[in-house]
Amino acid sequence: MQRSLIVGNTALNGGGIDVAMGDATISNSTISGNIATDETGGIYNDLGSTSLTIEASTIVGNSTPVGNGSASGVLVGTGGGTKMIHNSIVAGNTGDAQCTGTWTNTAYSIDGDGSCNFDAGAGNQTINPQLGPLADTFPLMS
Repeated sequence: MQRSLIVGNTALNGGGIDVAMGDATISNSTISGNIATDETGGIYNDLGSTSLTIEASTIVGNSTPVGNGSASGVLVGTGGGTKMIHNSIVAGNTGDAQCTGTWTNTAYSIDGDGSCNFDAGAGNQTINPQLGPLADTFPLMS
């Protein structure tokens, strides 16, 4: 998925995106304002999924119920394959943690609360990026 805006959706798992099987690449995209009634408001990378790559994307303002231990931003599944995030922001999501699971490769990304456990030596930061509300600044193309 490239240059996409996934906003305002509701689902049981993966309010924004539910990767149930196979590989997924998300680049130059925003996943915001999505709700999961069970697990992971932003990107739910299911246990059966293999590789997940997130590049130059923003995952912000998603929510999942507090108290169930799930990620509000990204659940990194335990299926085989690499789990990469580069040049991206995961912050301002509401739930128990921004991320759950283990990344195999991270670089130059922002983790809003430290729960994503990005590699500290690869230009990653745990900081509030102080993002404003999602704005409609680009006209839709037909």
